[in-house]
Amino acid sequence: MTVFKGYMLLAKRNIKGIIVYFTIFTGIAVAMGMSRNGKFSSFTATKLNIAVVDCDRSECSEEVVRFLKKNHHVTEASYDPSALQERLYYEDVKLVVCIQKGFEKDTLSGKGGGIEYTQNPGEYNGMYVEAQLNRLVQNMKQYYDAGYSVSESYDKVAKQPQSKVHMENINGNGGQEAGYVGFFRFYPYLMLAVLCTILGTLLVEFRNKNVKMRLNASSVSLFSQNITSIFVFLMIGCILYAVTMLLAFAIHGRKLVTAPNLWYYFLNSFLVMLISLAISFLVGLFVKNRQQVSIIVTPISLAFCFLCGVFVPIQYMPDGIVHIARFLPIYWFETVNDLLAKHADISGHIQSQILRGMGMELLFFIVLISCSMAVAKYQQQEG
Repeated sequence: MTVFKGYMLLAKRNIKGIIVYFTIFTGIAVAMGMSRNGKFSSFTATKLNIAVVDCDRSECSEEVVRFLKKNHHVTEASYDPSALQERLYYEDVKLVVCIQKGFEKDTLSGKGGGIEYTQNPGEYNGMYVEAQLNRLVQNMKQYYDAGYSVSESYDKVAKQPQSKVHMENINGNGGQEAGYVGFFRFYPYLMLAVLCTILGTLLVEFRNKNVKMRLNASSVSLFSQNITSIFVFLMIGCILYAVTMLLAFAIHGRKLVTAPNLWYYFLNSFLVMLISLAISFLVGLFVKNRQQVSIIVTPISLAFCFLCGVFVPIQYMPDGIVHIARFLPIYWFETVNDLLAKHADISGHIQSQILRGMGMELLFFIVLISCSMAVAKYQQQEG
């Protein structure tokens, strides 16, 4: 009880700092999570502002301009390089399409080419439009070779039925990523940063030389001291966990309440909270003063999050980084989180993968807490 009261007294003395740390890191994590709102607008068809210069003035070039006007915002322009460059510079248009003289002859003879695309450095809109026009010209050439006129060929291409895509709603969100997924994705950063900073600071103060000497002279065993420390850490971690879950409900409301895998999210988040507790306990054993806490915590939390897919999705990581990340607990949290985001129905092979990932998290917690206990015992015996 003496050890417990000591921790509570230290927590009370540092309550302002605890609130500040919690507010700062929670705000960062929530902001990063909300920045990924689950919308994939970058993969939808876009109408571009295009300036078209028709130097050929042929029936075939007119059909190309007609196609562009149907699919984009097009303004016809005369061939004036300086004026066109100025329009690109001020982003009045995103792309300049110049249909060169002899375009119809080259197209119908099968030579291809005859269109130049000009855009600002770093822009890639020209590739999108070029792919559209190449497909148009190739299809028109096929109809023309079959005996149709140029205008008839264009009409045939325009009337071709569009492919209909049916997206399987396997995650229950119409194929999109639910907003709360971002919150849980950045949850490890929140837990690591807050718990390591707060609990590391408390442990440093509790392991003050004078305090250690008094405890060693008392009737409280080393084992009892360590168990009480873990209990205090677990209590603070559970309080923080409850507060952050209530925060998630406050932000995402009904969408989170009706989430198909809500309890899996809760369990996965609880496991990463336990892992963060074990890491914070281990960090607190190695730091000598309060100034060293932030120096150690910042690189540890950022390294874990960068390597394990918190900041950058793991599927975009090089294979070498992924192999390293497998030996870190946060990787398994993110793996489970991604599976929950992609599947509403958790059964069969998916359920096995999720339980395997959670089992790995639990195993990491046991290993970390065992290492912490061994280090604590060694340090207390040395002291």
